Amino acid sequence: MSQRRTLVLVTKRSQNHRPDFLRIRRYLKEIASDVEPVVMADRHHNMLRPGLWLRPTLFFSPCRMRKFRPVRGRLFHCIQLRKSEEYLALERHGIPVPRWTLLTETHRPKLEDFGEYVVSKPDRGSLGAEVKIRRRSRVRWKRPENPLARNCSDQVVQEFIYTGPWPSSYRVATLFGKCLWSWKVEADHGRRPFFVDP
Repeated sequence: MSQRRTLVLVTKRSQNHRPDFLRIRRYLKEIASDVEPVVMADRHHNMLRPGLWLRPTLFFSPCRMRKFRPVRGRLFHCIQLRKSEEYLALERHGIPVPRWTLLTETHRPKLEDFGEYVVSKPDRGSLGAEVKIRRRSRVRWKRPENPLARNCSDQVVQEFIYTGPWPSSYRVATLFGKCLWSWKVEADHGRRPFFVDP
């Protein structure tokens, strides 16, 4: 008889992952009789649950865990990277990314090879905050106003790839290197179109 194992799905208290995780828990119970799925919140006192110490355990959280720290077992949770760290990781794995560089308070890189327009964004940010298309000649360092930038004031400047009169991009969600889904984001057509001479 195979040894039972525990899979702990940790939810963040401020986000409503619990119903989805409960659905995953029910599905796992149907397909894997040797796995005991557990759903719990990111709280200090959950470290005291004795059942987590008795069998091989894997912990998973889509968000970075702040309070709960497993006593034993493997832990997989999100670690937020800076944009520059993401680009370096992609490049190391042979995934092409647009040409990019860092702009800091003390360093203004040469951008002559980037074309007339570039994209600038905070090195640490989220949800498209402060992402701008601008003329290369108008790029200046400015401290990000977005609270997600935290203590990082660097900016990423990257090559602008023209996708049509309304800028578009693709967002891809992955888990352990596998693509789960993707979607296309396009600027509101109610805005003035953006044209670039070929």
